[in-house]
Amino acid sequence: MRPIIALVLTVFLFAGVYGYTEFARRVRKPPIDFSAKLSSKDYSVEISRTFDCIGDPGWDEVKSLIVTFRGEEIISEIETVPADRPIVIEKLDGVLQRGNNIFVFANLRKADDFSSFSNDDWGASGDDFSDEEWAEDDSSSGIPAVAGAMRILVRQDETIVADETFWLQPGAMTIEESINFEAPVEVDQRHDH
Repeated sequence: MRPIIALVLTVFLFAGVYGYTEFARRVRKPPIDFSAKLSSKDYSVEISRTFDCIGDPGWDEVKSLIVTFRGEEIISEIETVPADRPIVIEKLDGVLQRGNNIFVFANLRKADDFSSFSNDDWGASGDDFSDEEWAEDDSSSGIPAVAGAMRILVRQDETIVADETFWLQPGAMTIEESINFEAPVEVDQRHDH
């Protein structure tokens, strides 16, 4: 008798689970469409710098310049990019309506520029180097003084939608910065009647 009761309970259990999952599947609402809407406008990007971007193949294959948009590298340079060569992206593809972000990585020095320095060259750990001290070239210590700025300009046709300048921090070998810009939401002119 016990095996028959166990079998009947098992059948009821499986039938109940199956019935519930079928019911839940039928009453479930279709997923909401959160697909990104792309802008139909033309956007361009210009990156100007006061410094050369220098690749560093001896230091973990550091690239000279990387520009990333929506998680994809749209520019990836290994060779030196001179300061007088502007980086221009004529047509930025995949601009989303609403928020967008461009990330730029620029390398200014090779690691071996600093390999000949000892800790004594950098001073005691408590020293405070201000911007003015860093900007002066101290040839006695051999520390190269590099001042630099990078400007990122985003345009929609001829209208500037984002414009920002980033400065090299004292002692830094790279500039890694992001710029955000908004593309307006476009109203769909098609109406079905």
